[in-house]
This record gives sequence, structure tokens and C-alpha cells, in this order.
Amino acid sequence: MKEILGLIFAYSSFPRLGELVSPRTAASLPFGGRYRAIDFCLSNMVNAGISDVGVIMRDSYQSLMDHLGGGKDWDLSRKNGGLFLLPPQSYGGNAYSRGESFVAKLDALSGVYKYITASSAEYVLLADGDCITNIRVNDVLAAHEKSGADITVVCSRMPIGEAEHSIYFTLDGSERIRGVIANAETPQDNESLGMFLMKKTLLEDLIKAGREGDLVHFERGILRQRLDTLNMRPYFHPGYVARLHTVADYYRHNMALLNERVRDQLLDRSNPVRARIRDAAPTYYSDTAKVSGSLIASGCRIEGTVENSILFRNVHVAPGAVVRNCIVMQDGRICQNAQLDTVVLDKRVTVRAARVLTGSPASPYIIGKGSVV
Repeated sequence: MKEILGLIFAYSSFPRLGELVSPRTAASLPFGGRYRAIDFCLSNMVNAGISDVGVIMRDSYQSLMDHLGGGKDWDLSRKNGGLFLLPPQSYGGNAYSRGESFVAKLDALSGVYKYITASSAEYVLLADGDCITNIRVNDVLAAHEKSGADITVVCSRMPIGEAEHSIYFTLDGSERIRGVIANAETPQDNESLGMFLMKKTLLEDLIKAGREGDLVHFERGILRQRLDTLNMRPYFHPGYVARLHTVADYYRHNMALLNERVRDQLLDRSNPVRARIRDAAPTYYSDTAKVSGSLIASGCRIEGTVENSILFRNVHVAPGAVVRNCIVMQDGRICQNAQLDTVVLDKRVTVRAARVLTGSPASPYIIGKGSVV
């Protein structure tokens, strides 16, 4: 395995995620009962033997820092290399920035340029921390070297995310990337998954060229400028991919984990997803508990009915309460005889006795972190 420097962009927050991203970024969103979105990207890198990973942050990053800590749970707490949480620093030499915080991806890379140049790695892997998928980075590297590409971009053949937040590529007959589409009105094929593999020296050259050209955007800035001179090729990932751009996306992709086929793809035991370890007692099911078709994390206390739902750690469902088609994050409290259907409860939410809350898959009922309803 050739040495690779991993860089994760963990600063995006999409407006249509609403209250879910008021205390955090999309990369820090709880997912699937025990994970955060960034766990998938981070695990993909660690499973490939990448031991030097920088996480680029900007706004609302306290939640992310609390979750990642020193990187111990991903075997990234090391004397040499390991996990680095990189501050929200802009290069400051462009017309869009005052040097306080970066504007976009290329500007962010310019702000951590010294961190990049200090690495002895031959390659660099850039990845969006909010893209949830299970991918073998070694396969991407093998395809990159076989094709002779300057840059390999991990893509999906079919559209996945919201068009306004996605990047798409056009290809020629040899599947070389010839166009970059941003701000599309409708979803397109060949959607970027925000993962790029290239030589580190090439990335350094692109960052310097971006500074000279006063560019802050990576895909629709410097890459679009270099379409004729760089051999950029897609690597089409066939597995399940979740992009969390809206509340409906968040709900749909979480609930998809109740499907065994999706679960097997995202939580592939041969390429495991690592998460922060929290010791907790096993979940307690009382004689009155009725549970079906659900994912229940450890530490819960179930005394009511739970159907087709995802419960994170330490959730209490009281006697007579019904939780159906819901996502209940850590430390949720559903009191006696409450009725919930298609609801997303953020962390530490209490639903009082006999309350009735109902949403729909296209518009789940969202209760913000720490609320009492």
C-alpha cells in the first residue's frame, strides 16, 4: 500500500437540513443508531491503512471535536501522524476572503497548505465527510494506477443528492472527464461523491495555481480550468451511497438501514465502520415491550411499542408509548401513552405523556436537540 494522506472536508451544512444542523455540521450528523456521518469516510481511510488524516473544519465544529477526540477509536492516536483537526483558516490572499475563514474547498486547501507539504505521503485522498458510503480505497488506488489518470474522481453513475448541492461530470468516449456541471437545475448522471485521489505534488501545484488565479472553488474552479491538460477519470462506486442534503434525505437514508441489503452494504463487516466507543448496559425489554423491524442501540429501556424505527443509545420508551417509523437519537425520553409516527427526535428530547406527533416521509416531524414537547 502506497502512503496516502487523507483530508476530510467536514464543514458543510445544508439549509434544508433545518434544525438537525443548527448545533452541528452535516458530517457530524448522528446516523444509523450509533454512528456519525464522518465515521464512514474516516473508516474507509483507516481500513486502507491510511494513518495520517486531517479533518478540515469551519463552523459549528464543537460536536465534531467531541466525537473525534484524539482519534483513538479509529486507531489514529499516534506519536507520528494520526488524526489532526485542522482549524478554519483561509489563505486570505484572494478577493473573496479576509483571511479569517475559508470560502470554499480550494480556499480551505490553501489554508492548510503547510500541513499538506509537511506530509511525506506520495498520494492524497480528498473526501467529503458528509457522504455516507462503504468503499475500499485500495480498489480506487488500483484503478487510478491502472488507468494512468492524473486525478481519479469517485462517482456514482446515477444521481443521488440534491442537484443544487451536487457536482456532475461529462465524459468522452474513453470515459475521460471533459466537463464539470455545478448548480444544475435537475439531477444528472455521473455525480461526484466528493472523493479525489491524486499525487500530493499535483495537489500542491493546483493549490498554488488557485492562489495565482484567485480561485476558491476546487471542482468548478481549478479542475474546470484544467480539463484539457489533466487526465481526470471517474471511478464508479457500485455500492449504496447516502447524501444528506435535506431532512427527507436524512430520514430516508436512515430508514433504508432497516433493509438488510442496504445494511450489508453500508456496514460490511469485511470493511468495518468504526465509531466512538461508549460503554453501556444491554438494552432492557420489559414484559410490556413490543418491538418489530427496528434497530435498537445499547443502553435503551423499552417498555412500550417500537415498530420500524431506529433508536440510538439510552432511549427510554415508557409503558403505553408507541414509536412507529421514527428516528430517536441518544437519551430520548418517550413518556407514557405518547404516540409518535414518522418523527425525528434529536439528542436529549423528552416527549411528554399522551402527546401525539405525526409527520410524513417527505416531511418528517423534527424536534430539536434538548427540547421538551
